[in-house]
Formats: sequence, structure tokens, C-alpha cells
Amino acid sequence: MTTIDEIQTSEQSSRKAILRRYYKLRQLLRPTVQKEDAKKLREAFRLAFKEHMATQCSPETAFHALEVAIIVAKDMDLGITSTVCALLHKVAGCLHHSSLRNLLSPQETQIIEQLNAVEASPHLSKPGSIEDSVDPLVSLSKDPRVILIKIADYLQQMRTLATLSHDQQAKVAADAKYVYAPIAHRLGLHPIKLELEDLYLKF
Repeated sequence: MTTIDEIQTSEQSSRKAILRRYYKLRQLLRPTVQKEDAKKLREAFRLAFKEHMATQCSPETAFHALEVAIIVAKDMDLGITSTVCALLHKVAGCLHHSSLRNLLSPQETQIIEQLNAVEASPHLSKPGSIEDSVDPLVSLSKDPRVILIKIADYLQQMRTLATLSHDQQAKVAADAKYVYAPIAHRLGLHPIKLELEDLYLKF
């Protein structure tokens, strides 16, 4: 039986791991961000972490969001806007909060809303042409950064696929293989495309 002390120790360990990933993200962006951007990143992290811990009672979602933001910043070399949106992409339903509305620009709000729309729209998880995969995404993603963040999201999900249920594994792996890997290829993200396909083969 798990004791309260063991639970608290686990939570403390998770919080430290999350903070380490945040510091890594901050270091990646430090050479290119302005002071105001660094402040926005810090506030976005604080809000995301608070929301994840309060509503989902699990640090895994906060850790996932940080890993997606790191992929966006490091592997895709996108700027602060995409990184902040990646950090907040799993708390999109909380955009009505005044603190979040005040933090984000209208452009950032739109990106997160479009990410939420893509998340709510089921993909056809089966082989098909690249056009079959792109068309529904493009219709929901007015900003190309939405698609890039979703590719990063699926890459991180594939990296942690073993933690999902069997049904979730099948859905995520199929979308990664037949939707996001072809799009990554079209966008010239060849290392990401290859990693998605390699991870798919493992499952």
C-alpha cells in the first residue's frame, strides 16, 4: 500500500524533473529571445504547470507539454510564439481564463484555438494519399505553425507510446505513420519523419 510520504516524495521528484526540462527549454531560447519574451515564457510555464496539476492531477501532461515545446524550439528551430503555444497546447480549453487571455497575443490565441480544433477532429487512421491527410488539417490550421506543433506533439507521444493503453497506442501510431510522417516529409523535416516511422515499426 502506498503511503502519503511515498506519494509526496514521488510528487517532489516529478516537480524537479519538470523544472529541469523547463530550464533546458529556457537555455535553448536564451540566445534569441528578448526580455519580454522570456517573461512570457516563464508565465506560460507557470500557468500550464498550475493548470495541469490542478485539473489532471498528473505531472505527465506538464512534462509532455514541455517536451513538445523543446522539440519545437530545438528540432524545428521555431520562435517564441510557437514555443509558448506548444507549452500551452494541452490547456487550450482554459483560454477563457483572464490570466491566459492577458498573457497571449491574438495570434497566439488563434494558434492554440486551432490546435484545440485539430485535437477534437478525428483523423482517418489508415493508409491513404498525402492529400487525404493534409486536406482536413489545412482546413483547420490557418497558421502553418499549428501543423508543426502537432507534428512535435505526435513525435513526443510516439516516444512515450509504451505508457498508453493498447487502443491509444494503435490510434497514435497510425496517425503518426499515415498523417504526420508524410507531412513532416513534405515540410523537409526528414529526421522527424524518420523517427516517427522508426517508432511506428516498434509497435
